[in-house]
Amino acid sequence: MKLIMVILLILLPACDEKSTGADTCGDSILDPGESCDSANLNDETCQTLGFHGGALVCTGECQFDTAPCQVFGRCGDGILQEAETCEGENFGGATCFSLEQLPGGDLQCDENCQVDTSGCNNCGDGVLQTGEGESCDDQEMNGTQCTDLGFYGGELGCSDSCRFVTDLCEGFCGDGIIQEGDESCDGTNLGSATCYEGGFFRGESVLCDGTCQFDPQSPDCVSAVTISAGSDHYCVVDSLQKAWCWGNGAYGKLGTGTTVSKTVPAAVNTDTLFTMISAGYSHTCAIDTVGNGWCWGENIYGQLGIGDSTADGVTPMDMSPMAGATFRELQVGSQMSCGIDTQSRVWCWGDNDRGALGVEGLPGTNNVPILTDMDSSVVCHGLSRIAYQSVCVSSQGNDTIWCWGENAYWQLGRPNAAEGGADFYALPGPIFYPPGTMSVPHFEASATGLTHTCALDSNAQPHCWGSDANGELGNGSLDFTDTPTPVTTGHIAAGAPFSQMVSGDRFSCMLDSAGGAWCWGYNASGQLGNNSTVHSDIPVAVTMTDVRGGAFVMLAAASSSVCGIDTLGSVYCWGSGADGQLGNNSVNNSLIPVRVQAVQE
Repeated sequence: MKLIMVILLILLPACDEKSTGADTCGDSILDPGESCDSANLNDETCQTLGFHGGALVCTGECQFDTAPCQVFGRCGDGILQEAETCEGENFGGATCFSLEQLPGGDLQCDENCQVDTSGCNNCGDGVLQTGEGESCDDQEMNGTQCTDLGFYGGELGCSDSCRFVTDLCEGFCGDGIIQEGDESCDGTNLGSATCYEGGFFRGESVLCDGTCQFDPQSPDCVSAVTISAGSDHYCVVDSLQKAWCWGNGAYGKLGTGTTVSKTVPAAVNTDTLFTMISAGYSHTCAIDTVGNGWCWGENIYGQLGIGDSTADGVTPMDMSPMAGATFRELQVGSQMSCGIDTQSRVWCWGDNDRGALGVEGLPGTNNVPILTDMDSSVVCHGLSRIAYQSVCVSSQGNDTIWCWGENAYWQLGRPNAAEGGADFYALPGPIFYPPGTMSVPHFEASATGLTHTCALDSNAQPHCWGSDANGELGNGSLDFTDTPTPVTTGHIAAGAPFSQMVSGDRFSCMLDSAGGAWCWGYNASGQLGNNSTVHSDIPVAVTMTDVRGGAFVMLAAASSSVCGIDTLGSVYCWGSGADGQLGNNSVNNSLIPVRVQAVQE
């Protein structure tokens, strides 16, 4: 036992000399914080650290020195090294063809910087392989054309990598270039366009929509809203409630302050804003925003309704009040006018030579509005355009037409003198049907011409009656009748609904439900709008080729011309232009619709 204790006392000092308990760099022992120690590299190499080669070295601070590794590079350093077949997008000139004998597709570089050829395909074999990433192959385009890719035309090509080549395609919406024939504008590129060039009635700043067409909602542009025809002049009210007129300026009926005719629209000389307007033979009337009537033009018969029959008015004149009543509709004829008030009563004023004021026993003229002798049970809701002195009004409840005034050609739908009736009626009365008539149409709107009248029934089907000397009844014959007769429409579309009818002196027109215009009757001035001067006893289609909006929303017929408002709010006219009534800065006739020129601001 004593021997063991002696040995232990001898050994203990020796152990204390080999380990002091402190970390020591250079003792080949890995201590905390050391990556290596002398030759002890902790089993790491340049390769395990991501390099492609070299001898890893341990520094005097017991940290790795990778300088000898770096000369061999690593994957991801952007340098194509000898041990790599690719580096990012760098394939060292290799292609699908050089590696796999496949002429198409895309090489890829994997995480170890080795080429991945799985994206290569058989591009160039003329066989389209969409599953291998081909959009096309040689001449095989999969039926795709430039237009399918959003371009307007041109020739689509195929690249060596079987991708579409659009270099020869012809522009697209959004390229900032206006492609003539396909685009009206492109982004902020409007060319030199104003609202008029954009298809509107007037205005300055037009906008471009996402299809590279002028935006129909351009807030600074103004559209025509309602239009009316006299015998040889037209007037419109625009979306800002301002009135414009053009054509024959006699008697001051254009309201411009003079009697000068205008071949393009001119502003009515007033600050008053209007909701509707009606042009007649020699004067014009309009309703302002509170329902008051204003008239201008000839006044020899008191047709301006201002309380006298003296001077003509070359600017709008406020009509005499009607015992507190206000208007909701006005229509102007030859030397007389009528209006419906907000209580659905009919008032008339002016020349009463043919009973046109609708008051039985009233002689001569009347220069202020007076109530007609309309049956008090009749609720009136729409006046026809008054071509001469024949007045018709549609009524609610019984859905019929009541008429009075000139009737020499049965245009009131009532017997004339030759049939035991009269050539004019001062007392308003309903359309006459012979006893025993089995089916009586219910009418909702009418349009009076010089010697005939047309109306739409409750099924939106057209009927006409009166003179038919020029086919103006539209039923395929030339037979006069005092009974409403259906217009021939089977060649248009059986049962197609129609939305509006208008009548001129010896012709009529109507709109179908799609906004197409149809006209029939006398056509010597091209008022049928079908690019001819041949009369027609059935409706013929108006040529719509140059109508930018593609369809009309409203028509108005003068003596021998027609104007319409299209879907953009611009105005087109056709027929006689001798007095500038086509509004296109000429006095020539037109056999098809021509656009009314920009207004004279």
